[in-house]
Amino acid sequence: MPGRCVRYVVGRRQAGLPGCFRRCMALSVLIGVLLCAAGAGASRSVTQRQMNVWAAELDRGVREILVVPGIRAPGEPLAPYLLRIAGLLPGELPEQRQQRVAGYVRALERAGQSLVSLRRTPDLQDRSPANLALWQGIVRGAGALPLCARLTRQAWLRARDTTDPVATRRLAEELERTLRTLLATRDGLRDARP
Repeated sequence: MPGRCVRYVVGRRQAGLPGCFRRCMALSVLIGVLLCAAGAGASRSVTQRQMNVWAAELDRGVREILVVPGIRAPGEPLAPYLLRIAGLLPGELPEQRQQRVAGYVRALERAGQSLVSLRRTPDLQDRSPANLALWQGIVRGAGALPLCARLTRQAWLRARDTTDPVATRRLAEELERTLRTLLATRDGLRDARP
């Protein structure tokens, strides 16, 4: 198959196609080489300050779900709390629930977007096995957060206009999965070294 393509291009060029094709191909190859060289030369090192910024963004998402609402009982386990807040709270109108839970989902999405630049392990000064293992977990969590947030949003869209306990339980499960990923990534950033 590749031979046919080459013969076609060569045949077309010989058939009188202007040199524009050759110049365009040469230019695209040159641009590709320059982009590769720029990417290879760019340092992907990370500083403690950048790690603190990432951890603070994740912590903000955690606080918007666990602390700010002020409805978590002291010592309440995470799973029952999330199941409770996924549904309609006592004395709450359905519109209030929609605004409240939509705020949780937005907080998780924002936290996932804050780590967009952290999809690969950066160049590290501390290359000890323990630090490398922490960074592998951080990068895995940073890569998983956008997908987890998207699944949480989908569960929310299915559960927002219903009082179906199955849909509410599914939403709580997705909230828990995303929140646990967020917590593990935040804690890894706090423990890792640049």
